[in-house]
Amino acid sequence: VVACLSILDDKDAGAMIGSLAGVVDRFVFTRSSHPRSLSPRSLARIAGETGGRPAETVEEPRAALESARASAGPTGTVVAAGSLYLIADLGRPAGARGASTL
Repeated sequence: VVACLSILDDKDAGAMIGSLAGVVDRFVFTRSSHPRSLSPRSLARIAGETGGRPAETVEEPRAALESARASAGPTGTVVAAGSLYLIADLGRPAGARGASTL
């Protein structure tokens, strides 16, 4: 299981990453389009402090999801989580900007 994760700065990122670390094999940290989204590097640093799983940082959400899919392989599972803004970014047509389609 690979987690594609973005978390806003007002959330307890350490607790969220720590909880997921027990069920995922790898993290791909990214940043949603929301201005309060933590940077992928910040999330990787937090994961390192919590003894988290192997991690990769990818700025753009769609590229992060593709990287997570590649890491999981054809029979693996990818979970996008951490922020509804990430899910909205991934659900929006490529190149589109503006309001969420959710």
